[in-house]
Amino acid sequence: MSSLEEHLTPALLKSAISFWFSHLTSEQHLVAPPREAASRWFQRDGAFDNACL
Repeated sequence: MSSLEEHLTPALLKSAISFWFSHLTSEQHLVAPPREAASRWFQRDGAFDNACL
């Protein structure tokens, strides 16, 4: 198994999806989130920025 495959695991994918999309309230929002939901990814928020690191 390559080094990349060792790190890109199903558990990591599940964790990333949960982190980025857990605030969405509808599966439709995964495709086209409303502005207020998408703003989470683009506004300055120290706690969110730190969690991304």
